[in-house]
Amino acid sequence: MDLYEQILTKEEINKRFKRAVTAILSKGLISSKAGLADSLKVKPAKFSEILNDRMNAGVDMIAIMCDYYHVSPDWILMGRGNNVFRKNELPKYWIDDEDLDVEYHEPEEFINSVGQTDKVSVAPFMDLIHEKDVVIREQAEEIGRLKARIEELERRRGDNASDAATPNARVG
Repeated sequence: MDLYEQILTKEEINKRFKRAVTAILSKGLISSKAGLADSLKVKPAKFSEILNDRMNAGVDMIAIMCDYYHVSPDWILMGRGNNVFRKNELPKYWIDDEDLDVEYHEPEEFINSVGQTDKVSVAPFMDLIHEKDVVIREQAEEIGRLKARIEELERRRGDNASDAATPNARVG
């Protein structure tokens, strides 16, 4: 088989990208499409365009997805293998908060302050942080719009107040 015949089309890669999105959400690696879009560094509107086949996924998004969610680059880009995820493993992230110096790393055991081996998964917390970031960004935009509206109303009120007749003024 010729190498050219083995290379997937953009449309096929995009179909695989969408299948990977479904797999990531169904495995609970992140709880929402908005959170996933944020983690892939893309705006939700563009992410929606990709999922609705109006745009193709970019290489940068695919690279982040493969790295962060352990999606197999061979599967998504070359069509090799039957598994969305690498090594049949889902990503796992652990936190070691020794002396409040937080480090993220692959799963490993560490000794906690009472000398016991401990493991703590941070994946659910990272999902929450991403979702909260999206909400905070939306709220900041809304606050900006409201401030602009208040300024406009105050300006109008000032203009209208200067046009108002006073009790001692004569109307011509």
